[in-house]
Amino acid sequence: MVYQDVPDSDAFIAGLQARGIDHAVIAWRAEYGQVPDAPGVVYDRLQLAWLLAYDRRDGCIVRCALSGADADRALLRARLLAAGITAEERDRNTVGWG
Repeated sequence: MVYQDVPDSDAFIAGLQARGIDHAVIAWRAEYGQVPDAPGVVYDRLQLAWLLAYDRRDGCIVRCALSGADADRALLRARLLAAGITAEERDRNTVGWG
């Protein structure tokens, strides 16, 4: 599998537009857990999102990992829709949410 990692949602949208992709997935996680980039054991509220899209032409998955305020699902969905990209949300919580 080939991946194209991009640094932020702007680059993700530009990458999809360049490839002619019009569908993306917002995989999100919002729960308490180990903070991924912490220098030790830090258990706190997580707000994470991954933007994912598949290019059928070459099998490439375009992906972007986001956290904190950058992982706001409503804002990401609105930005994708404004760019003409449909967005599907998928929960990645390890424990039930609600």
